[in-house]
Amino acid sequence: MDPKPQSDRPSGRRTDDLGELEELHGLCRLGRLYDVERWIRQGKPLQLAAGATHGRRRTRSALEIALDRQDHALILLLLVNGYDAEIESESPLNAALRLRRMDLLDLLLDWGADPKRVSPDTLFETYTTSLFERFRALGLDLTAGHSVAYALGEHTSNKPLFGFVKRHRTEDPRIQSDLNIALAHHAGEGNEKGVMLCLWAGGDPHALVPSLRYLGYGDVESDEDEGSSAIHMACIHGHAGILERLGPDPMRDDYDSLYCWATNEKTIALLARSALPRDPGKVISLQLARAGWPFHDFRPSETLRALFEVGIRWRTSPVQEIANARRDLLRCSDYVFSELMRLLTAEDHCSSEVLAELARTPSIRQRLKKVGLIPETWPSRSVFNRSRTSKTA
Repeated sequence: MDPKPQSDRPSGRRTDDLGELEELHGLCRLGRLYDVERWIRQGKPLQLAAGATHGRRRTRSALEIALDRQDHALILLLLVNGYDAEIESESPLNAALRLRRMDLLDLLLDWGADPKRVSPDTLFETYTTSLFERFRALGLDLTAGHSVAYALGEHTSNKPLFGFVKRHRTEDPRIQSDLNIALAHHAGEGNEKGVMLCLWAGGDPHALVPSLRYLGYGDVESDEDEGSSAIHMACIHGHAGILERLGPDPMRDDYDSLYCWATNEKTIALLARSALPRDPGKVISLQLARAGWPFHDFRPSETLRALFEVGIRWRTSPVQEIANARRDLLRCSDYVFSELMRLLTAEDHCSSEVLAELARTPSIRQRLKKVGLIPETWPSRSVFNRSRTSKTA
């Protein structure tokens, strides 16, 4: 009578045979509380022993059935008589959180359910700041498995969680890291609302972080220097408006890398307001490397034209870098190849030395003849000349 969590409890009998529990489970489903109490007094088992298998089918335990029924009295009866919530396959606290039954949550915690077994994902789905604070104080690792990053990155409706993260990010570097991951994800997806919420919460757009999409695959966090920033992701996916909000900074961001991965003229124009790349040859050659990509949203000719329009010129490069560019040009379709070569040979976009090395091999000369940029009668060893090519074009 009047049981207290602090009082000694009997050890509930366990069994390895699921068949011994079928009658008890039936009584629990019907809510026959006095019959369940009679079962207990007769010393019959309450649950499967730790490590016992369920057989071919997954059968709900007596405590799970009681939680399904939201039967406070039945749950208490089981716990008082030695039912061990800690050997359940899933923490019963998760069920109480999903049901939004705070009385059942309190009951389970009072009678020894381990708060550290709660799923952070289930906790965040309550959208309740007080619960976030409560379980953090109870020792639950809210960042386990990057749960904060997933919760913030997969949708933007959980405003209480954004506020919680804003309050605690400076105390826990893992929370800050997960916030940065979510910010980079929203930037790549073009989700302006998500970007603004993450910035409001204190996300760092310059921090290099692993991709939210690939956190569960391989050792993506083996090197702290690996990863992409939110600014990098916005640049890669061509979201110029978001890139402007994030505020790229030549002192903090690798501008050469941003130019290499920029995918449209708007992002290039935005970057050029602050600084031009230190190694133009590398930028142009890497842009050419993506010219053969089959993605419809990547327009290599427009991107290359934008680079030249902001003042970038290809004056020099290592021989191997030019050879790589030549190889990538040869992989393009005839139309794209022709467009790119017209840009490279126009005005002073490239030095004569770069053009000569670019067109040094018979394969690219043959391709130039095929698309009509040089005449069929052009000598194979003639010097590649932009004026001659321009006239032919």
